Amino acid sequence: FYDLKQNPFHLTPDPACFFPNPHHEDALATLIDSLHKHRGMGAILGDTGLGKTLLLHVYLTLAQQRQYKTIYVAATDLAFRHLLQVLYQDLGLDFATATLDMLLAACQQRSVILGIDDAHLMPTLTLKKLWTLAEYVASAGAILHIVLAGHPELDSNLDALALHHLMLEPVVRYTLSPFTPKESRAYIYHRLAQATT
Repeated sequence: FYDLKQNPFHLTPDPACFFPNPHHEDALATLIDSLHKHRGMGAILGDTGLGKTLLLHVYLTLAQQRQYKTIYVAATDLAFRHLLQVLYQDLGLDFATATLDMLLAACQQRSVILGIDDAHLMPTLTLKKLWTLAEYVASAGAILHIVLAGHPELDSNLDALALHHLMLEPVVRYTLSPFTPKESRAYIYHRLAQATT
């Protein structure tokens, strides 16, 4: 009846459906700026349904177009060892025999961006070790840029790390706000337009 060729509000994140509202564009610009300044970690914060996952996918897609190696992880309740295994495998390294120096060499060969969704579920110890890993890679002049997307409680977890003096550089953070009624209407029309073309 509406001549829709697809579901305009499907749950699977699709960068092609990105709605460029000011908040999301600012968040994207903040992440890109933190990458250019070689900050080890960035974070997108916000409540459920504000577009964190889609924004993370858009960011990783843009980075891929600029020849960065991108890795997306959704299962964030993993121990650091398991997360490290995912990282090694995506870089073509054998986790059973690879060393941190081999990981460093891979990051020197091609700058790596690791995007972690639902990062508020990540164990604190994993978060600490991730930060240490990013610092280790950065100290050798290579890039392992970690971008976390999660609920507002992730902010408190990052603050706790900073208080323990574990972070030499602050984590670049951006908190998404809900759409205004005007932005909501524009978003609905944008998604409908995408679904009819």
